[in-house]
Amino acid sequence: MRFVLDGGAVLVDGPHASQLQTATDPVTGYNTLQVVDGNNKRDVTAQVGGSIGADVTFRDTTAKAAADKLDQLAYDTATAFNTQHGANQALDGTTGNQMFVAPTGVAGAAAALKIDPTLDANSSKLALASVGGAVGDNTGGLALFALATAKNASGGTQTLTDAALTIVGNLGAAGAGAKADAARDQVVSDHLDGLRDSLSGVDTQEELTNLARFQNASAAMTKFVSTIDDMLTNMIEKL
Repeated sequence: MRFVLDGGAVLVDGPHASQLQTATDPVTGYNTLQVVDGNNKRDVTAQVGGSIGADVTFRDTTAKAAADKLDQLAYDTATAFNTQHGANQALDGTTGNQMFVAPTGVAGAAAALKIDPTLDANSSKLALASVGGAVGDNTGGLALFALATAKNASGGTQTLTDAALTIVGNLGAAGAGAKADAARDQVVSDHLDGLRDSLSGVDTQEELTNLARFQNASAAMTKFVSTIDDMLTNMIEKL
């Protein structure tokens, strides 16, 4: 028996079998799949099919694309709100206060998104007034609310809300596409099964019936030959 992956990695070759193991990619943090043969290691993550291959494809394409867009949305959100909040005047009269912890980069921004600890611990740092505004001024607060309709996401082409809806919509479309592909593949599989059965033309019940008929006919023929043999023997003895 010889079992080889699409890329040529040999898993089984007669009595020799390689091992499969996982390793962590230092860049993405994802697990990769390796074929290990002695001291030789070969990355076969992109060459595995079946359910494992489907999971890997989802992780490295659909899920990764969604995660990247979510990181970008979190970065855009934190940046836009921090810029506006920092330009407002807080209840204690200070300016330059952050609303969110400033992201260090786009990658990982979604997981790191949280309210600034200083603001979380001291509500007087909430900046809702314009600089120099009178008591009760809410100009800065209205500017923060206006960010909902401002195009601060996707390079200035979408609002933050529209960008979030796009991410959800893309995931929904990907799920619907996967279901459609699965249904199509099932139809193809059923069709191929039908072609295989029509070519083989094997009916188990019919074959069992034919086998029983052959057995009975064989027994009858054996009896017939035995009878003829006895008749010939008797004739020879009488002569």
